[in-house]
Amino acid sequence: MVELDAAKRPVILPGRIGRINTTIRPVCLRRLTGTVGQPNKTGSRFDFLLDEDSTDQLRRDPTNTRFTIPEDEKRYRIPKVPADS
Repeated sequence: MVELDAAKRPVILPGRIGRINTTIRPVCLRRLTGTVGQPNKTGSRFDFLLDEDSTDQLRRDPTNTRFTIPEDEKRYRIPKVPADS
């Protein structure tokens, strides 16, 4: 599993399974897991498709005020997650 943390110099490629690092904000995204999606033009941010467990975790997180996830959505896509948070 790749850690989305540019300081550790991982090979971040679309399709890899990954975990969002522990310094990202908002805090509700920390340690969520899923699949790396497409990068932006500079490769500094990636779309990130959460797995089912992380989608449910984010949906129920009381600190999550930014992401509204419908109950019937199994996997939630977070756009533009920074690789160097």
